[in-house]
Amino acid sequence: MIKLVNLLKEITEGKQVGNLYHYTDEENLLNILKTNKMMGFKRRYVGSNEAYYVSFTRNKNLFLNPSKIGSSFQVGIIFDGDKLSTKYKFEPHNSSETIKDEYEERIKLSLTSNKDISNIKEYILGIIILGDKFPAETYIKGNAGPKEYIKVPSKQRISDFENKITEYINTPIEVLYKSKYPIKINKQIKNQQDSLLNKLDEGKQVGSLYHFTLLKNLSSIIQNNTLIASNTTDFINKKKLKCISLTRTLNKKQFSISNESECILILNGDKLSNNYKITPHHDPNQYYFSDEEYDEMEERICKDIVNLSKYIIKIILYKTDSEIESLLQEKNIPYKIIKL
Repeated sequence: MIKLVNLLKEITEGKQVGNLYHYTDEENLLNILKTNKMMGFKRRYVGSNEAYYVSFTRNKNLFLNPSKIGSSFQVGIIFDGDKLSTKYKFEPHNSSETIKDEYEERIKLSLTSNKDISNIKEYILGIIILGDKFPAETYIKGNAGPKEYIKVPSKQRISDFENKITEYINTPIEVLYKSKYPIKINKQIKNQQDSLLNKLDEGKQVGSLYHFTLLKNLSSIIQNNTLIASNTTDFINKKKLKCISLTRTLNKKQFSISNESECILILNGDKLSNNYKITPHHDPNQYYFSDEEYDEMEERICKDIVNLSKYIIKIILYKTDSEIESLLQEKNIPYKIIKL
């Protein structure tokens, strides 16, 4: 009998989170590196008790739209989400109608203790400096006598900031420019920009996604090669939607709805994200909350997924019959049978 724990190890050695990004200002970044801690902010969200939260985003290109990350933000920190997830629990968050592509992930911390993420530098993969946020500045030297003005070029400001960063951490640093109006940048900085943008565009950091369903539904899904969006409710924005619900966890005990399922479709989230908008969803409906708060780790796609077979990694069967196995073999879809 194949154990579920062995399957989990086979599919992934760590949780499917991928790279995460946190945007902040120059002063706060240096404070994070100096103290080796990332402080949470006290918040109360719908369906949750008051607590301290640290926010990240899965949208690598959020810096391209300053209105979405805040005009005061000057730098981005790239984190190893998989490594963070081995110690901290992530929950997707999407409560704003004005910010559509934030793809926010939060870590919920204690209200009374452990209000920060300690040893934060061990999770940092790199630093992004938003070059446009470091324009040339003019300073007045001295307070007595004739005023003497000193102009510090943008390039010098960035170089000085990079030197400050390297005092606290040895990590890759990239300078990106995304101005509203064209600016002149030297060839070296342009190459750095193109290099990081190419890395960012190699593939979206989504990882494997899972869809729990019944055996009778699986047959129809495979035959039609389509996962059809079903009616649901957005409790936060109070409106009806047609969505496909996916999750980033294989733990059936994590939330009650999967306990009724008989099979799992394991999908390639990176490939899906190239053709479909994947939105994190945290349902505040009390149905999902008891003495212990459930975290569905839900992701939604609000349209039918066609040509489904090209996104299927594997199918897990908790129940099976000869008909469904023949169908999967005919369609050349990998599957595994697990008896719980």
